[in-house]
Formats: sequence, structure tokens, C-alpha cells
Amino acid sequence: MKGFSWKAGVVLLVTFVLGGVAGGFAMRATHHKRFGRHFGGPPHEAREKFLVEAMSRRLDLDDGQRDKIRTIIESHRDERRAISEKCRPEHDALRDKVDAEVAAVLTPEQKKLHEELRERRAKRRKRH
Repeated sequence: MKGFSWKAGVVLLVTFVLGGVAGGFAMRATHHKRFGRHFGGPPHEAREKFLVEAMSRRLDLDDGQRDKIRTIIESHRDERRAISEKCRPEHDALRDKVDAEVAAVLTPEQKKLHEELRERRAKRRKRH
């Protein structure tokens, strides 16, 4: 292939990667919106409802079992939140590391868009 340079290949690869990332964000946002609408409430409550409903379907739980399992899951909410908060600094550090490595291969225009995505993601995390 005459005229095809490695730079063009890198640009093409980065374009595909960014498209995949953007698609992933869009799919995640759509999923959360539908998920929350169906199960209602804050994300942690929606996840708990989803878990109980999934167990109910797969294990053919009766109403009494479903209620007891819901109570068990709810009773451990604070423990789950504490563990999540304890790990948050490590997750944040890894996310920042990955974002920095990604930014290093982007053009100035792409870096600007990438930073906007990071800011939106940070706002969503603060709401939850």
C-alpha cells in the first residue's frame, strides 16, 4: 500500500478506540437510565432490587424468601458502602493513570474532548 504511513495507522487506531470509548459511555448512560427507571430509586437501591429480582427468577423464590433475602441484602448496605469507599482511592488513582496514558496519544483537539468526558464522569460520581 503506497502512501500509507504509520502515522495514518495510529490516527485510524486512535479514532476507532475513541469511538469505542464514546459508544461505551453512551451505552452505559442509556443502561443506567433504563435500569433506574425500571427499578427506581438511587443506584444502590436499584442494584439491590435488580439482584433480588434476578435471584427470584433464577431460584424460583416464593414471596417469603424474596422478602427475607431483600432484608438480608439491605442489612449489609452500609458494609458494602464502607468497602467501596475504602477502595475508592485506588480506583481513582488507576482511572487517573489510564486517563493520562490515553491523553498522551491524543491530538490537542482530542485531549480537549477527553477532558470534557472526564469532567462529566466526575460530576456523575459526585452525584452518587
